[in-house]
Amino acid sequence: MMKRFIGFIMLLMIVAGVTNISAQAIGKKHLEKIETQVEEIATVMGLDDAQKAKVLEYKKESALEAQAVNKKYEKGSDDYKAAKKEIQTTFHTKLKALSTKEQMKLWSAHKKSKKQSIS
Repeated sequence: MMKRFIGFIMLLMIVAGVTNISAQAIGKKHLEKIETQVEEIATVMGLDDAQKAKVLEYKKESALEAQAVNKKYEKGSDDYKAAKKEIQTTFHTKLKALSTKEQMKLWSAHKKSKKQSIS
């Protein structure tokens, strides 16, 4: 029983360490940008705290993947573009699975209106 408890505590420490390392791998300014983006998503979609936390997690994962792509491929190459597109697609798929249809409609309309205002 004690071995299981110690094993469980060790697992928690490892998970906490990995989470901390991944957060550190993202620069402070980049992390602030991610948090601003998540805040916008949460506000527009009306996400609850649990959903908001998951979106933040997904955004951090995407940022780390993007950093790896930036190191692996030459910017502008077909492989680079495909890898970046895959990161976006994965994030969108996770966001869609996390939220309701109504929330996704709100987000799609918001993105569309932002895109039109830029054009």
